[in-house]
Amino acid sequence: MQLDQKQYDAALRTLSGTHSDAFAFRFHDLRGDVLLAQGKQADARAAYQEAFSKMQEDNPYRTIVELKLDSLGGQAK
Repeated sequence: MQLDQKQYDAALRTLSGTHSDAFAFRFHDLRGDVLLAQGKQADARAAYQEAFSKMQEDNPYRTIVELKLDSLGGQAK
């Protein structure tokens, strides 16, 4: 919601809060989305890479993060 409302700093603070390790990849992915919206492509790529590395290979969401990484250039792995 904060991302949609362009409240980027608030969104990053929310995402930096405590969360379950089971959802760590989603927090990193969303952080990447916020950073990309701010025009910080290198930081977004690092966040997406972290999300990608935290997912099991059979996680269907991994493909989405891989597409985001591909769109920023370079390899996902």
